[in-house]
Amino acid sequence: ADTLETNDPKISRHLAYLRRAGLVAARRDGKWMHYRINEPADRHAGQILASTLDLLASDPVMTRDRERLMKVCCSPDLPVQIRDGREAR
Repeated sequence: ADTLETNDPKISRHLAYLRRAGLVAARRDGKWMHYRINEPADRHAGQILASTLDLLASDPVMTRDRERLMKVCCSPDLPVQIRDGREAR
């Protein structure tokens, strides 16, 4: 929440919207929820997602947020996705 300069309830609410829309998946680990982007089943939706992620990679606001995240996080290998109970980088 600090990295995005907002509050936890707002982030949770938006992640719930994305989850209900099928755009992200979640798994619970104790009191924590871990989210990942769902792979689109439709080829065209996959192309749109890939294009969006490519554009966001060079977006100045996203770059700033990633840099701020790296300062508060202990892992230089972000993001980490969990698939089938294993980490996939």
